Amino acid sequence: WAPCRSAAWRRGWLGTHLGVRRTLAAMAILHGLASLSVLIGPYRPGRPLPEEPMRLPAR
Repeated sequence: WAPCRSAAWRRGWLGTHLGVRRTLAAMAILHGLASLSVLIGPYRPGRPLPEEPMRLPAR
């Protein structure tokens, strides 16, 4: 690394990259939770299982 770059500069660079990584991880977790809730949605406990898989209504 270039000696002219200060520790604050490096800390800022690391901070932005960690922020990006953390944001991407949070988005991936939220995406996984959303897809899980979509998959589990029709089969909530307390409701009987549907006889056949849910179909999209015919237009």
